[in-house]
Order: sequence, then structure tokens, then C-alpha cells
Amino acid sequence: MTQNPEITILTANVGNSSFLCFHKKFKLCNKLVEDRIRDRIKEIKPAIIAFQELLSPMQESTKKNQRNTLPQIRRILGSDYSIMCDNRQQFTALGLHQSTGKFANSPLRNLGLSKNTYPPIKGCDSGFSLFQEEVILFKNMSKIHVVVAHLNSRNCNCRIKMIEQLQEQLMQLSINDKILILGDFNLDIWRHGKEKSAVKFALFLKQFPCLKIHNELNIDELPLLTFNKGIIKATFDFICSNFLEGDCLVLNGEENLARLDGGKGTDHFSVFGKLNLGE
Repeated sequence: MTQNPEITILTANVGNSSFLCFHKKFKLCNKLVEDRIRDRIKEIKPAIIAFQELLSPMQESTKKNQRNTLPQIRRILGSDYSIMCDNRQQFTALGLHQSTGKFANSPLRNLGLSKNTYPPIKGCDSGFSLFQEEVILFKNMSKIHVVVAHLNSRNCNCRIKMIEQLQEQLMQLSINDKILILGDFNLDIWRHGKEKSAVKFALFLKQFPCLKIHNELNIDELPLLTFNKGIIKATFDFICSNFLEGDCLVLNGEENLARLDGGKGTDHFSVFGKLNLGE
């Protein structure tokens, strides 16, 4: 019996709450942390990567930062990845290793802005975003719809409206379409299930019962924490799909799960998995 091919997937919020990055809206402003993330990416070589809280080109275009001739996402991923960013502030990005596949509407190694960025919501921070790209995988030439998510962390009503946007977009797809959703959702349906946006997302999952969250469960049947800072302990970051099989690990520094930032520098733990592509 032939085993189905596997694919490695990573989602990482690389922002931080350090006062030193206050002037950059708490994005990835520390060059040493950036370099450690770059080195860890080279080590684990994910096929598909979603980032949140990157520095935008606009944030880097200051006289003090003339040394940065490449966008931060390209410095981290190098030339082996094709890249798409949200088309507003480019805080979120999707990296696709060129040996894995290609964006359906973009050449290999391109760094582009997604035309499928969901529209901004009136009265909500436009720095949070959702965007969707069609990817063609070389292993089985299948097409998948990848959604990169960074839901609003400051306003529950805005977070709910973003979930509604996601619902509307997925309802336009065929029942046979392959869907991968990954990112920082800023809600925890397991521990904070009564919070309004968590309730909304739980209903969203019921509407699309084929979607499975791949984060590995702990012995208490709860997914491992991806955020553990002060009084806030939650699983905000996860990977879900309607076609992949297997579980993802949290790179939290325990045992052999070295953190993406080398041990310190970001507030979130990354989620990484080697998943089976199914049939």
C-alpha cells in the first residue's frame, strides 16, 4: 500500500510586547530575533508558512534603516520561497517553498500582494487581515485554498465580523475544494468557550464540519498553549483543514521542540506539523 505524501506546515506570530518595539507597533523589530527565526526556518524547512506581525516595508523605510534593502519576509525566507502578503500593510504573509508548489496566479519566487485580501471592516483596525490564495501542490498536482488569518485582538465585535467574512468566502467554494486555514485567531474555543467570538468560531466550525483543527491535544484533552504571558494562557494559533491528516506540534521550547525565535523574542509559540495529504 502506497503511503500518501506528507507536507510540512508552520504558522508563526512573530510579534512581541517589548517596549523596544513600541515604535513599530510591536512587530518583529529586533534584528537578532529576526536572524534566529531565519536560521530556524532553514533548519526545519516548512513547505508552507504563515506569518503574522511582520514589519511592513513602510515601517522599515526610514533613514535609520537604510541597510535593509530587502523586505523582512524575504530576508527571513530567502530566495527558495514564493511569497504573498496582505495588500494593505503587509503585516501577514504566506510563504510557499518553490519545491512544494506554486501560487496559481503568480510566478515562482515572486513576492506579491494578495488580490484576495478580504476588505477592511469599517471602524476596525485594518492592520488585522485575512487573505486567501489558491496553491497548486507539485506532489499530487492538487489545488488547495489557503487562508492566512490574523483576527483582531483588541475588539471582539471586529473579530466576529472577520469570522463572518471567512464564512462568506468559504461558502463560495465547492464542497470538494481543499481548504487550509492557519494563523493567529486571537480566540480560544477550548478555554474561553463562552467569549462571544469563541462562540462564533465554534458555530463556524459546525457550519463546516469537515474542517479539523490539527493542533495536538495534551493529556487534559486541551491543545497545547501557544500564548502564555502573564495572566493570559490560550491557544490562539492553530492550523485547520478539510483534507490533511495528522497533528501539529507547538514549538514551545520543551524537550526537542526548539522555539522558532531561539528561546526568546516573540510572544507566541509557533505551530508546526508534518501532515499527510490524504487521498
